[in-house]
Amino acid sequence: MNGFVDYNRSVQLPPGCKDLIDVLNLTHAHRIPRDCDPASEWLPAGAQPECVKTGGLGNIEVSLTRLLTAQLKPGFLVIRAGAVPLHLLCETEAGPLDLYVALQGSDSEQERAIRAFFSGRCIDPLLDYTPAEGWRIIRYPIPCVASRAATLVIALLKGAYLISEDTPLHFVFGRHAGGLW
Repeated sequence: MNGFVDYNRSVQLPPGCKDLIDVLNLTHAHRIPRDCDPASEWLPAGAQPECVKTGGLGNIEVSLTRLLTAQLKPGFLVIRAGAVPLHLLCETEAGPLDLYVALQGSDSEQERAIRAFFSGRCIDPLLDYTPAEGWRIIRYPIPCVASRAATLVIALLKGAYLISEDTPLHFVFGRHAGGLW
């Protein structure tokens, strides 16, 4: 037996990884800052996170492209800046792509800014409800084209959430069989 051969190794990639870079990024996922640990605290119940990355506003279009082109659907992408999570869900190959805004507490100023942002673009919410005490979920349709969706999400983050170009963002990709909420 060759001492340099590891017979326990496999050429199969973990779920959600298409190449070695994705596998390496999975190992970095465990090194994300403490304000993002654990991901389960800011993901809906039943969500299966597969990959966590960090970046900035410039990474949003690439992340949306990954979500839209994922082979397994429904898929989700959560973009988090500090304590602010934005949930995006792509249900099928052809869409729809929906943005779920989760508001905690009674932050009426934040809610007004979000509603004004979408209203100014003639986008009405598809869903607006309170699933648990202290939370409000608003679901908006967004374009199912990565470049257009990225432009909208970046404008939302800058305008309604006051996120700057140098704010670090955390991106979580995964699957959720029953939709986010």
